[in-house]
This record gives sequence, structure tokens and C-alpha cells, in this order.
Amino acid sequence: MSPSPQRPVRFLILTGTLLLALLGSGLYGLFVERDAPSDRDWDANRKNLPDISVLEQRIEADLFGVEAPSSEGMGADIYQVVDSEAMAAKLSGLTKHVTTLRVPTEAELEAYYNKHGPRYRDTSRFSFQHVVYTTARHGGQADLVAKKALALEVKAGDQTALAPRYFSVNSSKVDRLFGNGFADKLFEMVKGGNLPCWAGPITSRHGAHLVCIDNAILGTVPDLAQVRSEVINDWRFSVVADAKP
Repeated sequence: MSPSPQRPVRFLILTGTLLLALLGSGLYGLFVERDAPSDRDWDANRKNLPDISVLEQRIEADLFGVEAPSSEGMGADIYQVVDSEAMAAKLSGLTKHVTTLRVPTEAELEAYYNKHGPRYRDTSRFSFQHVVYTTARHGGQADLVAKKALALEVKAGDQTALAPRYFSVNSSKVDRLFGNGFADKLFEMVKGGNLPCWAGPITSRHGAHLVCIDNAILGTVPDLAQVRSEVINDWRFSVVADAKP
């Protein structure tokens, strides 16, 4: 992109105006110094010189209609050093609004873990093939199109950025590629010990998928003692969430 022809003109105007302002200020200083006491330090009069950045902003605004940046809302404390202890105290106060410091009883903790235990499952790994019928092409009919393709044993889906086959990919990466919850759907298909091929459809953020699972290594759910601290934190957040109107 070639530079704007207005840039050199603006630069010359700004430079000339600044020089005139500085020279004018200097001449003014000379006249003032002529009548001033001889023991006056020259640096003492520098406070009378215009601030260059402010002057430049004023010229921009007057000549080119460029608004000067607003300093509204900025105080002198913007440059103050942060007090880490004070900040920690503030964060502690804020945290109390979203969680509780109460320690759950063993019965409460076990009840919570029995209900939500699968979320603490170790990472699973899957090797699978898939074809997808995208919502971008089929809209709300993607699932129906996939079911018809499965019944007719047609394995030709739509082209996407997804690879047609994945080898030993962990559940976290599966969710990053296909959307949250897709790994759980694969898990549900194989948790009984079966390796369906072909089966589905199961949905993702891309559309409806037919899958053929070649292998699956399912993560185990750890004992409560292994994830106790994490479960306590989750329980605390759930207590506050349930208490909100």
C-alpha cells in the first residue's frame, strides 16, 4: 500500500508549527529574563514552555479534525505500585461471593461424588473413522440424512477440515476437534465392551456423524480420596450456585 500523499504535508505543517511555538516561547523567555534578577536559574522558566505532546494534539485537532484521546477516568494512582497483600485481600473478598469456605461433611461429599463422579474420569483414547453430514449443507436435516445413509450403507459424507480417521486421540483433543461432549458420546457407544462399526449418528458442532470405532482405551474413575481437594472445591461452588435465587 503506497503512503498517503497527505502525510508529508501534515508532517511539514506539524514540524513548522512546533518550531514556531518553541521559538516564540524562547524569545518570550529572553524578554522575561532581561528584566528578571540575575540569580534566576534558566531551568526555572522551563515551566512556561508548552508541552510538546499537548501542542501536537491541539494542532491535530485544529488542522485535521483529529480528536485528542480522552483521559477521563484516569487518575494519578494509575502509576502506583500494586500492593500484593491488598490485592490478595480484595480477591479473597470477591471469592467469598462465588464460593463458600465451609467444609462439607463426609456424607455430603460422598453424595456429590456419587452423582458427579464421571466428570473426574481419567483421559480416554479412541481410534475411529467417521463421515459427517454437515449442518452447513443439510441444516436441521443433517441427522435424518445421516440415518438414511446408514440404512443404505452409504459411507460418503461431506468434506470438512476434519480428518476421516483418527488414531489413539485422547478425549480432550476429541472435544477440541468436534466440540464439547463428543468424547462422551463415543464413550457411551463403547462402554459396554462393543466397538460399533458403523453406527450413529452422533452429533457435533459440525453436523451428524456415522462412526466406526477401531479401538478404545477408557479412562477409569478415580477413588474419591485421589481427587478429594478438587471435589471439595466443586462442591463449594455448587452450594453457592444452588443458593442463588
